[in-house]
Amino acid sequence: MTLVLIHSAGATPAIWDRVCSHLTGVPVLAPALPGRAGAGAPADTIEAHAAAVLRAMDAAGIARAPIAGHSLGGGVALWLALRHPARVAGLGLVSTGARLRVNPAALAALPDRLDEVAPMMAATNFPPDAPADLIDERVRAYREAGGATVFADLTACDRFDVLDHLWEIRCRTQVLVGSADVLTPPKYARTLAERISAARLVEYPGAGHMLPIERPAEVAGELAVLWAASLDGRVTPAPAGRSGSAAAGSAARR
Repeated sequence: MTLVLIHSAGATPAIWDRVCSHLTGVPVLAPALPGRAGAGAPADTIEAHAAAVLRAMDAAGIARAPIAGHSLGGGVALWLALRHPARVAGLGLVSTGARLRVNPAALAALPDRLDEVAPMMAATNFPPDAPADLIDERVRAYREAGGATVFADLTACDRFDVLDHLWEIRCRTQVLVGSADVLTPPKYARTLAERISAARLVEYPGAGHMLPIERPAEVAGELAVLWAASLDGRVTPAPAGRSGSAAAGSAARR
């Protein structure tokens, strides 16, 4: 079984490179989302990004897979689990949420003023004490993606909301978040873990939004567990009496 990794807004599949270096023996597909080379024009809905992932899976002959996504990619993974559950063997939700609201100032500046806002956006991806080279790496990624793609990605995030449908997800789910993440803060992750019946929450002290870059070995370890657990193909049944957003799932934190 192949592990599918979906990248975040204003990024490319390369954001998973550090994680993949630790995923020895795990087959990986990391498709490019719309707006990147070979993936068509920028797209401003999660549904369009999800369609691109399904096309990549079909082209690779992958009928079903554990799917992990970072930030925007996590939203895409959630959408796939809700709309195409037969294709999703497990979920890895990394620095993401069931809603992904975006700073209005960033949206207002895009697409034309990307060079102006990219350093601010990049800085919010990391804790205040993050090395300058990591922030510079993110600035370069935003600029390489281009204003139109970053704007479309963030618009898709801002429109996304599946909060009231999380209880419908039945597959095993790993929820990962940094305690210092200001873009998708721990409360987002805790909501995911509470409302998805088979969810497990891991919170990384001191880490920010960019877990695939800040904590690649730990993220790889969690995703390898997800991949291995997905091999048996079981689906978690809904607990008795579970309905709507009032239901709570189980979560473990470390």
